[in-house]
Amino acid sequence: MRGSVFLILSLTAVSFGCSSPEADCPMQEKIAFEGVASHRNTPTTTETIDEFSVTAYYPDGHGFTTLLDSVTVRRTGPNKWSYSPAVDWPDAPVNFLAVSPADNKININYWWRNVIQDYICTGAEDLLVATRFDAHQGEGNIKLNFRHTLAQVHVNLFTANDDMDITVHKVYLKDIASQGNYYLPSETTSPLEPDGSSQVNGEWNTFNKSSVTYTLYKTERDTLLTTRPIHLTGERCFFLPGELDPLQYSGYYHGSRIEVLYQVHDRQSGELL
Repeated sequence: MRGSVFLILSLTAVSFGCSSPEADCPMQEKIAFEGVASHRNTPTTTETIDEFSVTAYYPDGHGFTTLLDSVTVRRTGPNKWSYSPAVDWPDAPVNFLAVSPADNKININYWWRNVIQDYICTGAEDLLVATRFDAHQGEGNIKLNFRHTLAQVHVNLFTANDDMDITVHKVYLKDIASQGNYYLPSETTSPLEPDGSSQVNGEWNTFNKSSVTYTLYKTERDTLLTTRPIHLTGERCFFLPGELDPLQYSGYYHGSRIEVLYQVHDRQSGELL
């Protein structure tokens, strides 16, 4: 028979930061960028981020003027970035908002908080953001310190049974938020402190939580569990952080959980149990 194991899952937003050596940058009329991605195991790091998009605006009377609207900035070398056409600095302080991957859209809300609206989580995308407020011409390249916004979920499985062979077919993540609005930090994102702390954070408002299923792990060849933990990796491991629904049973299981589909065989006879 096939069985399912249910585990309560704890999700937290993973935010890291790092810095890179400052480059000597002369006074310039054109706006230029440096992109610094925060350290993480996979998949996005300072070395692997290839492009991001930038939205920029500055105060103008009682409102604001958009200087850059989701302009893609691409890597051209080690910590070298370019975009086209290059934009001149205005005679005003500029606020910069950046997101990676570049196809995500940041909506400007000058009077409240800037937002990535109605983000749909696939589990396969490592979403990073960066902000730089009140920048002026003459400060050199705009350094953007990117922060991870999503929870990174990993699954380790093992068995304590000596007389049974347990093979895993699939691992699911169920009943967690699949959509949300991400409100960007209202201050400049800077490298984190050595202990990983920071006072600058964004905020998720999540929804669409019920009856959502993500496949964390699926393989054509089943995985045999051992007494040593096995780290199962799949294409999906990045999810919206937020509160989880308690696991309950009322004729069926519901609530936030990890679900494991497996088979059990008697080790001596090979009989399916």
